[in-house]
Amino acid sequence: MLTKHPVWAMLPTLFLCLFLQATYAQHQITGFIDEGKNKPLPGASVLLLSTKDSSLVKGRLSGTDGGYKLEDIPEGTYFLRVTMIGFKIINPIFLR
Repeated sequence: MLTKHPVWAMLPTLFLCLFLQATYAQHQITGFIDEGKNKPLPGASVLLLSTKDSSLVKGRLSGTDGGYKLEDIPEGTYFLRVTMIGFKIINPIFLR
């Protein structure tokens, strides 16, 4: 015999499934910026821009070791642009 359970009794399970789905769909980008000869470039702006309208999706400054990490990025297509005072801006990198 089946018994009826209130809908709210299933919410924790539903929430867990949605959380796992959202967690699975997120991505990250990591890297290092140097100015040549493996000399790290700390404090460079690393910008993740939408290809649709060039709006800022994520941004971070590179660390003392030149490293950066952009987390919780939804699926999509982006440009990665790195800028630093005193350096020329090169063409952005296209990411998928």
